[in-house]
Formats: sequence, C-alpha cells, structure tokens
Amino acid sequence: AIAPIKLSGQNLQTFTEELAELLEAGMRLEPALKLMEGKGEKTPHRRAAKRIGNLVREGHPFSNAVKMASPSFGELFCSVAAAGEAGGALSAGMRRQAAYIAKSRVLHQ
Repeated sequence: AIAPIKLSGQNLQTFTEELAELLEAGMRLEPALKLMEGKGEKTPHRRAAKRIGNLVREGHPFSNAVKMASPSFGELFCSVAAAGEAGGALSAGMRRQAAYIAKSRVLHQ
C-alpha cells in the first residue's frame, strides 16, 4: 500500500482554497486537480492533488479519493465533499471547508 500523505493545517487550507477557486472559476474537478499538481513542486498539498487526481481518474468519487489519499482530510471534509458531489455544489462546499479550516487553525494556535 502507498503511504498516506500527511498534511499540515496550512497544507489543507492551501489545497482547499486552491480547489475552491478553480471550481468557482468553472473548471471541472479532474482538470482542476491536474492544474494543482503543479510543475514538479513537491509540496505536500501538490502531492495530495496528484494522488487524489489519479484516484478520481480511476473512477473513485472525490470524497473517497481524499479519504484514501490522506487521513488529514477528516470526516467533516469527506462528508462536505460527498454532499457537494451529490448536489453538484462541490465548489461551494470547498469554499465553506476552506473558511472552516482557516477559522479552526486560528483557534488552535
């Protein structure tokens, strides 16, 4: 099995904000993740984007792919992702998650 990717609060926030912005701009999930992989930068959130993108291309729903890629995406994130996918509102879900992650990071400093 591939080792899960550990993401810090900052990594999670960056990943979620970037994804929300791309989806809000009208990009579909797969191209958005592909863009987020970046040009060879090996930061944790870029590695996560690559792994999640690969899982999505294999046919896994995004909400399962994030769970499989990293335990750092908690239950709430996965639930919000699943609800967003089901309702066709993934960008709004990711925007709310980004705000939530930012708030909880401030509280836990």
